[in-house]
Amino acid sequence: AFPHKATVCIGDERIVCCGALLAQQSEILEEKIREDGGVVMFEEMSGLENCGDVLMECIEYLHGSDLSFSLKTYEVVLKFSSWYKVRNLFNGVLDWIKFYL
Repeated sequence: AFPHKATVCIGDERIVCCGALLAQQSEILEEKIREDGGVVMFEEMSGLENCGDVLMECIEYLHGSDLSFSLKTYEVVLKFSSWYKVRNLFNGVLDWIKFYL
């Protein structure tokens, strides 16, 4: 059975999320949730500057929160959205880049 609760690990922080909601927005996140029994880690992103806080914002965005883009955050958001194929988020970042850069 699919784990409906997912534990998202970002650095030392752990938050419990709706696994179904994450999976609905990204096939890659769905796969990670299934493979790791509901635990999601973002090892691929660990080397990016400001990564932890921005990743947390991305997870909150996937749960319905607003996400503000800036020169300090767009790189992490763009990589997160492209690596995990979160289409709406990726398109939002591209629109922001077109408008502001």
